[in-house]
Amino acid sequence: MVRQMASDAGKELRSAGSQNGSCVLKAYTRRYSAIGLAGRIASMFGSSYYYRVYSRDGQLLATSEWTLWEREFGDMDAHWINRTAMYPSQDGWAGWRLAQCD
Repeated sequence: MVRQMASDAGKELRSAGSQNGSCVLKAYTRRYSAIGLAGRIASMFGSSYYYRVYSRDGQLLATSEWTLWEREFGDMDAHWINRTAMYPSQDGWAGWRLAQCD
């Protein structure tokens, strides 16, 4: 619940469109500070960043928001390689291969 509240209070940092413009990959930051003490505690156990892919018409196609075992980073730009949305994580690069983003 705290993680969701921090996401709701967060902001979009940047975005990258797929090659043909059918999808967009967006980077967000959570604002744990907006939740007070519970947020400060939660920030020690969760990533401050998350990524979402939307279709051109705004439909959410993929999100890293709930990958609790993964720590995403925001210091490198997320990008597309063909139809694969790539974002930086603790293990290098993570992402989704999305046929509809061809």
